[in-house]
Parts: sequence; C-alpha cells; structure tokens
Amino acid sequence: MKSLPAMVDERIEAALAGLWTSCLGVVTKVDHAKYRVDARPKVKLPDEAGALQELPIVQDVRIAMSHGKNFSLILPVAEGDVGLLVFSKYPLQELVKDSKTRDPALKRRFSVNDCVYVPFTWLDAENAPAHNANDLHIVNTAGDIYLKAKNIRMEKVA
Repeated sequence: MKSLPAMVDERIEAALAGLWTSCLGVVTKVDHAKYRVDARPKVKLPDEAGALQELPIVQDVRIAMSHGKNFSLILPVAEGDVGLLVFSKYPLQELVKDSKTRDPALKRRFSVNDCVYVPFTWLDAENAPAHNANDLHIVNTAGDIYLKAKNIRMEKVA
C-alpha cells in the first residue's frame, strides 16, 4: 500500500498532467493574413496503456509579434518552424479586445484554446549564422525585407 504522501504526490501529478502552461511546438500551418498558426506540441505523453502519443495540434494560435503604438516587427513564420507555445491562464479572447484590464474571475483557465506562438531561437541541430558579438543580423532567405519609417537614416559609427 502506498503511503499518504505518495498518494498525494500521485494525485497532484495527475492533475498537473492536464494543465497546459508552455511547450515547444512545430508549425503545421500558417495564416499570414490573420497572423495565426496551427502547431503540434513537440512532446509525446503516455496514454492509459503507457504508449506514447502525440498531443493534438493546437489550432488558430496567435503569433506573438513585437508590436506597440509606434512600431511593429512582423516575422515570416513558416511551416516546420519551432517555437514556444505559451498557454494563458485566462481566456485570450477577452484579454486581446483592447488595453483595458479584465475581471480576473473569468471562468475558463489554462485552456488549450488560449495559446500564443512565440517564434524560437535556433535548435541544437541548426547552425546560427556566423556573426561578431556586437553585430545585428537581419536575414530573410524566403522573401524581401521591408523597412518603413517616417525617415530612414544610416550613419557609420566612428
């Protein structure tokens, strides 16, 4: 017979297994018009029989882009890209309406439907571009690079 602490630990682990927080995911589909992706989590979990199963594809996930009142950085996310799937504690559909704060008593919490995809860094199997420590690299091998500003200045630093 298991001890009480072991049984409590087991129950907590079972409850946490269904809690979505964050994990790496692979993009399976991109909707560039809506800035959304479908992504498959990179982890497999055991089913009741102990066989490892892929997790379901998370659909219609917002792509986290750097954006503010006076700037935006839109990244060319593509199928096969790996990124971080971050699951919000509260429903995103309520939180992204505007910049106002919302009632914290929202019913649904930690749902697979409340997810943001954050483009990731290089995987260990990939090679980051060669660069100097103080260099800023902007690379896009799949399309054009657009710079849009009121004025564009380039100055060589002495």
